[in-house]
Amino acid sequence: MWVSIVASLAACDRDAPDLATHLPLRILASDPTDQQRDVAREKSIRLRMSRLVRPSSVIRQSVRVTPGLVDAETGEIPAGTVFFEPRWDPFDRVVSFELPPRNRWIPTTLYSVTVLLPQGESEVAGLRALDGASLDEPVTFAFTPGESVSAPEADADDIWPVVDYCDGAPAESIASVRETLREGCASAGCHDSLHGAPPMGLDLATTAGIRATAIRVTARQTLHSPQLGPPLANPAVFGDSMPRIDPGNPGNSYLVYKLLIHEGNYPTGADDDARAWLGDLPADPAAPLEDIAFLRGSFVLGAPMPAAGALRPSAMRGLVTWIAQGAKLSECPSDP
Repeated sequence: MWVSIVASLAACDRDAPDLATHLPLRILASDPTDQQRDVAREKSIRLRMSRLVRPSSVIRQSVRVTPGLVDAETGEIPAGTVFFEPRWDPFDRVVSFELPPRNRWIPTTLYSVTVLLPQGESEVAGLRALDGASLDEPVTFAFTPGESVSAPEADADDIWPVVDYCDGAPAESIASVRETLREGCASAGCHDSLHGAPPMGLDLATTAGIRATAIRVTARQTLHSPQLGPPLANPAVFGDSMPRIDPGNPGNSYLVYKLLIHEGNYPTGADDDARAWLGDLPADPAAPLEDIAFLRGSFVLGAPMPAAGALRPSAMRGLVTWIAQGAKLSECPSDP
């Protein structure tokens, strides 16, 4: 069962926000690891972050990867640079830099990786935490690819499972996104239009309701005026006019943050399931308490979701992955 009942929480969307505590941003682990050899030729670079990062900072210019060594005196890169397709997973706090299709690492070549710092307050490139904190200094490591390709039929190391709205990803024990939203978020008299007007006008009980009230619809709690306007792509302040679900971008989806502020939605020990697509990164089950406080003290208002119980890690990963893959909806046999 993907929903495990724990201590009841307060009613939907009625809590006051908390104050935040800020900490520097750190990289907890990388995959590949420093000086790792025989790396698969299509493998992505993955970084597990200590904190939630701004999705707008997860761009290809935030990392520099060079084949061969950088000239220590001039800083020149004789062999040129490598470009990537970046991805951000806010649940597991993993930044991924994937090789573009039909691109692979050159065997037996030393690659140097540098995770860059922002060069100023207005600089776009360089990973930043939600409150603007950056790394204290650039992080560097190196790896050497081998001759092997893990999946010869694939162009890229995209090992996230395809998560279907109706069926989930059965091979990865990921339940239906439809059932996760209905049982986890539309239950307990919350976001359910079948039993009256749902709080904040958000209906997660039906496919039609999700399409009409969640997909690309601005979350009311992120507005600074009583008028409901369109979501903003790059607001001056992170969190302003954020869509409830932003297809392709879980890091810009208010629903995800309502789930992230629930400490019970994080894995604990043996409960850390369905993480095969995270590569070789070690497990990190701890909830980011400082970021939870920051979210609740900034723009994520009200009680965490779900209001009664918690979601298993596989359900959280399934929902985040479904949004990252476009949040595609379809009519399911179980729809009311």
